[in-house]
This record gives sequence, structure tokens and C-alpha cells, in this order.
Amino acid sequence: MEKDDWLNAVIAKGLMGLVTLRLPNTPPEEIIVKTAQVWVLALTKGLGTKWEKERDKPRIEKAFMRLYAECDRFPNPKMLIDRLPRDYPETLMIERKLLKKSANVPVKCVKNYEKS
Repeated sequence: MEKDDWLNAVIAKGLMGLVTLRLPNTPPEEIIVKTAQVWVLALTKGLGTKWEKERDKPRIEKAFMRLYAECDRFPNPKMLIDRLPRDYPETLMIERKLLKKSANVPVKCVKNYEKS
């Protein structure tokens, strides 16, 4: 069993839920497996993100629930990322590291950012 099998499964399940909504731009059901594979590539290789089942599976499921409620057309992977809950301490730590690394902002400024 591959280490990202859980990610493939949660993305495929989420996309099947979107297919049942029959939103505009929905891919045909026969290519939804390929669509899921492309989404997983975008979320892993495209973003360079290391996903962890215990932490991220519930976050991805919640993001899909938001997509079900909010989308009026078939979404793209970025729309899922934008809806990931950010209320997990590990996520805030990762975001803080990324923010410091990309912006070269002093730690003091990053702490103020978290409070807003």
C-alpha cells in the first residue's frame, strides 16, 4: 500500500461528491479517477506539501464540505486549498515557517500576524 493511498481515497471521495452535484464544468464520471490523480499531483508535487493522514484527512474532508456548500461550478485544486481549515496548531507552525522563509520577516512580526 502506497503512503499516499489515503490522500488518493479522500480526494476521489470528495470529487465524487462534487460530481453528484452536477455543477457546470464537471468532468465526465468516466474520467473522475484521472481527475483525482491530477488533483493529488497538484496537492503534492505542485505545492511541495507533505500531507499527514492524522492531521490532514479531516481538514481535506472539511474543505470538501465547504466546496459542496459554496461552489456554483466545478472547482479546481486551489479552491480546495483556500478552504482548508487553518485552526490546527501544526498548520500555524508550518505557515509561520513559510511566512518567515518567504518574506524574511522578523519573528515578532509573524507573531502579530497570527493574532489578526
